[in-house]
Amino acid sequence: IDMKGTALEDFTVNRSSGIMGGFGSNTLIYLPDKNDDGGEPNVVINKECARLSLNSDSKFRSPMAFTAAEATLNRTFTVGRTSTVFLPFALTKAQADALGTFYKFKEIDGDNAVFYPAETNGIEANIPYIFTPKEENVSATNVSVVAVNSFSATQDNHLIGTYEQIEWAVKPDNIYGFAAAAEVSLCRLVLARGFSHSVLICRLIMPLLV
Repeated sequence: IDMKGTALEDFTVNRSSGIMGGFGSNTLIYLPDKNDDGGEPNVVINKECARLSLNSDSKFRSPMAFTAAEATLNRTFTVGRTSTVFLPFALTKAQADALGTFYKFKEIDGDNAVFYPAETNGIEANIPYIFTPKEENVSATNVSVVAVNSFSATQDNHLIGTYEQIEWAVKPDNIYGFAAAAEVSLCRLVLARGFSHSVLICRLIMPLLV
């Protein structure tokens, strides 16, 4: 919701009622200066957001870049159990190391997907990663959220992340979900069938074997 170009002043955000009631949990509200976020998350005032809170059950889009003093992904991870993650903000090396180990997609080798540890200088925004967490929750401070102008998926070779939920009513032949495991080498790719793909996670497209 972009209201930053209006003359609005002395407005306090309240998502439970009024004109802001009923919007999705990941909906960003952009306001001009001299307004109040009311303690609500995902309110951007003068390109600054006190608290960015992302949920995997709601679409996400950020038409304009901004800085978040605090950013949280509301998804409970199991420590040491590898999963996937797709974030609209970068993390420094120190921030990434504090959360766990991130892996990027490298290549398809036969019927195997090959991953390697992410860059030593941190991780990038809008890039899908395999992730082995050290903590149950993913959060960081003072992050720069990039502009995300489409709900459609972003692709890094064959590994794809998305900011919208995707469902397949008919089994696709070469799209796989990620079955988490305690060891990266034990993780499995599960062929999607009637598969529901949540927001802020990843899926893998494998070449068809003929």
